[in-house]
Amino acid sequence: MKLTILQYKGKNSKGYLFQNDKEHDFLFCKCRKDLILEFKLDESDNVNQWYTVSYFQVKPLNAYDLIEPDLIISNIEIVSLTR
Repeated sequence: MKLTILQYKGKNSKGYLFQNDKEHDFLFCKCRKDLILEFKLDESDNVNQWYTVSYFQVKPLNAYDLIEPDLIISNIEIVSLTR
């Protein structure tokens, strides 16, 4: 399990897009339904909101592929950053 602070950028056809403070993108293919509803990730209400994101990676079934692992959100919490 990994834990990081990310900014929500919105949803696209492949999943939920977040970005860290160095502008590195994290595309999560799955997220718990209760988190999607609670934080309104299917709507634009929380775009640009910062979250503490707990996630894990799932490797592709074919270990010989050079495909990036899938990222799956386990938990998120809103954080307030002072910048």
